[in-house]
Amino acid sequence: IPMITSLRALYEQETNARFRVVIGELKEAIEGGKKFSQAMLDYPEIFTEQEIGMLQAGEESGKVTQVLEMLAKSTEKSHMIKSKVKSAMMYPAAIFGLLIVVVIAMMVFVIPKLTDLFTSTGSTLPLITRIVVGISNFMLNHGVLALLMVVFAVFMLMIFKKTDTGKMAFDKMKLNLPILGELFKKVYLARFAMTLSNLIDSGISIVRAFEITANSVGNEVYRKRLMLAREDLKQGIPIAENLMASDLFPPMLVSMIDVGEKTAQLGEIMEKVSGF
Repeated sequence: IPMITSLRALYEQETNARFRVVIGELKEAIEGGKKFSQAMLDYPEIFTEQEIGMLQAGEESGKVTQVLEMLAKSTEKSHMIKSKVKSAMMYPAAIFGLLIVVVIAMMVFVIPKLTDLFTSTGSTLPLITRIVVGISNFMLNHGVLALLMVVFAVFMLMIFKKTDTGKMAFDKMKLNLPILGELFKKVYLARFAMTLSNLIDSGISIVRAFEITANSVGNEVYRKRLMLAREDLKQGIPIAENLMASDLFPPMLVSMIDVGEKTAQLGEIMEKVSGF
């Protein structure tokens, strides 16, 4: 089925109003003489650099159908990874939320009732007890102010997170979290392996593939390390040798990359690594 006819069929059956408009505009752009990948460039908020790059390679090699099928599988895998991460984090998030509620309830309802008991003894209270009582009194007498301070702090953190320094700090913190840090690392490594596999199989050069992969991983620490590896690749340094010195990449992954480079099967091996 021709591309225009395919897009027309997709346009008719699409239920999402926004995406329906995008498909219609893609069809019109292609009818106007643009390539599919060129038309996708007008929608960076929908189509990623990885997807557009793979499609460009597919158009140049005459493998658009295979690339689109690969992208569909990649999207399914990415969705599956996100779903698993959300499921894994739901329990600790619920516990943490409950902990906050319990602490607030203690400060507002329990500690005030115990304060009279503490002070009636006439003795000097321990430092920690005085701090707890002070926090409780502040929350009771200045509850609105405390709430505004929390909202302001969250707002400032969100602004800081959008800066280059803040993004690096938050992404580094994610990797160093106890227990959850290892989970985040596995998510980024799975995304790294899957993206690199797809790009290599699409026929994109290894240097360009590393650049796109670095911007697709979703972590500033990994992005900077992969961009350094990209520069070393230009000098002829093998990937495995390059990543061996970094603790961001486990020995198993580096060994698999080494095998893939030596056997010219890096794309296939990265796909297996991603699944693992």
